[in-house]
Amino acid sequence: MLRFLTEGYFAGLVYGDGYIRIYPGQLDSDFNGLKDKLEIKLDTSPTNRDSDDDGIPDGSEVFYYDTSPLKADSDDDKLSDFEELARYATNPLSEDTDGGGLTDYEEIVEGVVYYVGVEYRKAYPNPLLPDSDGDGLSDKFEKSSRTNPTSPDTDGDGLSDYAEINAHFTNPRKNDSDSDGLSDYIELFKLKTDPLNPDSDGDGLVDGDESDLALTSREVIRMVIF
Repeated sequence: MLRFLTEGYFAGLVYGDGYIRIYPGQLDSDFNGLKDKLEIKLDTSPTNRDSDDDGIPDGSEVFYYDTSPLKADSDDDKLSDFEELARYATNPLSEDTDGGGLTDYEEIVEGVVYYVGVEYRKAYPNPLLPDSDGDGLSDKFEKSSRTNPTSPDTDGDGLSDYAEINAHFTNPRKNDSDSDGLSDYIELFKLKTDPLNPDSDGDGLVDGDESDLALTSREVIRMVIF
């Protein structure tokens, strides 16, 4: 049976006499870049290269990444330090790497729910960019407005989400906001009719019935679903 001579932790197997001894300040018994004496001070284990079992040696966490060698998820965002550093290139010390208002976990794992027409979908924004699709609307805002943070034109009608929300006040999740058979883009830029009023001229006829540019039912379905 092995016997131990310890000063809090044991390390540095010495063959021959059956003892395991610790030599504070001299050895790095687990070869993780931290001397045994420093590991005792940090409360890490001098006999375990990776005290928190996150896949990163204690020495690397202390000297290179400034992450906790005692906590596998330093920023408590449900992603391990190893995942953030090696897989996603996110900041293991910030739960929201891009500062956009969504946590890294939300963007990478949970995803963001949005709608096209009445169809439910999910997108996964870039955790390194606060506005993943570059449309002028933050990923956080798009989450709240139920638009697609990874596409500048959620409903595919030729109008950006930003333009629909801030300039035209049309529905960015529906290509035909007033359901008159004409896409918002056609009404605004070809016919100059009101995309929010199905009967722009008030004559009792729906705009789509008065134009040969009306969408067929097949086109409406295609633009809403696809």
